[in-house]
Amino acid sequence: MIGDGWIMCGLVMALGLPLGVLVALTVWPERIPADRTVEAIRTRLAAGGSCAAIHDADLGKYD
Repeated sequence: MIGDGWIMCGLVMALGLPLGVLVALTVWPERIPADRTVEAIRTRLAAGGSCAAIHDADLGKYD
């Protein structure tokens, strides 16, 4: 009788832990690349680039 409780606990751990990790990895947000942050874009704009030129350059890197 007591052994049944431990078996159930083991099954919950064996199934629940990997499932929890899978859910966490699926939902976890991605890091923003350093050149895509607000500060990096502001710096590029302040350096004299136009919005269109910066937009086209950024798209070329990620296509």
